[in-house]
Amino acid sequence: MTWTPEIPSRGEYAVYVSYKSLENSTSAACYTVSHIGGESRFAVNQKMSGSTWVYLGTFMFDKGSKGCVSLSCMAPEGHSPEKGAVVTADAV
Repeated sequence: MTWTPEIPSRGEYAVYVSYKSLENSTSAACYTVSHIGGESRFAVNQKMSGSTWVYLGTFMFDKGSKGCVSLSCMAPEGHSPEKGAVVTADAV
């Protein structure tokens, strides 16, 4: 799943994600933020902090729709896949 905002002007923007925590949620959901400086990847434990906003960081984005935030069900580098775990998404 990918969220692509229309950025009104070049600048720094805070990125937050929200999801639902379930009994079988993954402990390593892979979020990728594509910004002016490249890509930043994050492993987010979705077993906790569900139904709140989780801060990923502040990034420089260009005006327009070049930047985005993606969520993958693939385990990020350094994390083992969790059999039967689910990834949830609500908002970015």
